[in-house]
Amino acid sequence: MAGNLIKTGRNQLFMLVILFIISVLAFTTSVTEEINSDYFVILVMHAPVLLFFYFATKTSNWAKWTLSIILFLFASLHLLTGFDAEITMAKVTSMLLLFISLYIHISNPINIYLTESRNISIEPRQDQGNYDIEAPVNENDERLPSLSTRIKSVFIDFLVVLSVLCIYVVIMGDASSGSVALNLLIGFALLSYEPIFTAFGTTIGQSIMGINIKSNADRSKRIPVHKAYVRFIFKALLGWISYFTLFTTKGKRAMHDLMAGSIVLTNDK
Repeated sequence: MAGNLIKTGRNQLFMLVILFIISVLAFTTSVTEEINSDYFVILVMHAPVLLFFYFATKTSNWAKWTLSIILFLFASLHLLTGFDAEITMAKVTSMLLLFISLYIHISNPINIYLTESRNISIEPRQDQGNYDIEAPVNENDERLPSLSTRIKSVFIDFLVVLSVLCIYVVIMGDASSGSVALNLLIGFALLSYEPIFTAFGTTIGQSIMGINIKSNADRSKRIPVHKAYVRFIFKALLGWISYFTLFTTKGKRAMHDLMAGSIVLTNDK
């Protein structure tokens, strides 16, 4: 069974590499035809991504996350180019790159293959069917995730929201193409993604990283919806500053956790 998953993961990663190459070729061809850019320069600019696909199978977990960030940056470049020069293909390739950057985290076979390739011994998460690369930090027998785990969760959720937004923008053309009511509805839905999923379950990023948000007063219960919105608002307003209290508070609670009465715990093994 494990051997089949490893083989599936290897095949999926290979297909993502092919999809990346096709995306770059399509983007390069469309851009050079529209704005007289140098074909060779654009190809060389994207070439280092292939090295990080390779590094992800040979080195520690940082390579996979670096690959995601680089793919996200290139996706942003493609999207901006698409809107600036009105190139539809660039908009399409931006979505493909966002899909790749997200899929390498979501795919269980790819995670297993990358882990086995690096010869790291890990235990499966029974509840999520995925793997914890990083052991949780225990404090007074509590299951507390590390700062890096929480940041990775936020990054994955950011990619999810951005992917949905890009799909909507590409379909509609631009914000003015849709009605004001529709644009407001989509905006509210995207902003409500984290609060709603946090209150009634877990976001995609939280699920992948094996963490969930609980009430600090009763850690068997989730926080209510209104507190989930309070948590999200302070998290968005404070940004990185909110995480400074992780190192000074019991339970490693960020400022937005303190404001909402929440605590972040890892899932039971």
